[in-house]
Formats: sequence, C-alpha cells, structure tokens
Amino acid sequence: MRALLQHLNQAEPSPFGRERIAHHAETSMRVIQLGLGAIGHLLAHSAVQVEDRTIPAECMESLGTLMAELSELASVCYQLSLTGCCQGVPRPGPGEGKL
Repeated sequence: MRALLQHLNQAEPSPFGRERIAHHAETSMRVIQLGLGAIGHLLAHSAVQVEDRTIPAECMESLGTLMAELSELASVCYQLSLTGCCQGVPRPGPGEGKL
C-alpha cells in the first residue's frame, strides 16, 4: 500500500509509472480481500463470545465499520488497477458488458 501511495503522489506518472500503480493497486486489493476473509473467519468462530458478551457489541460494530471501509478501499484499488493496464482500451458504458 505504501508503494501505491508513493506512485500516486507523482504529478503525471509515466506509462511505466501507471503500470506500477496498477500492479501495486492490484496487490493491495488482494491483500485487503484476504484480510477481510480472515476477519470474517475469526468473527464466525467468536460468535459464542459475542453472544455471552465476552466480546462487547461495540467491538463488533467497529469491526463492521472497518470491514466496510476496507471494502471501499479495495474497490478504489480495483479501479486503479484498471487504469494502468487498460490504457487506450475503451471502457464499457452503463449497461454494457454485463451478463
């Protein structure tokens, strides 16, 4: 993620820079998705502790907010990954390219 942010700080990245941004964005997206999956797995195994209030409800709420924010960040990373690898390729308009 740090490498992605360093490349994004450039005023006008070169074509090589755009590819690096796309690569780092894709890597960040994958790490976020794996981390969200791991958090979900841990949450599933902590259901009893949540039910008996060993783990406060506020913690679960905070984790839910964190997961939502990380999902948004993964979405932004996905969009950034497309900008570097698809330069010059027309993007589908609304309603196009859907199954």
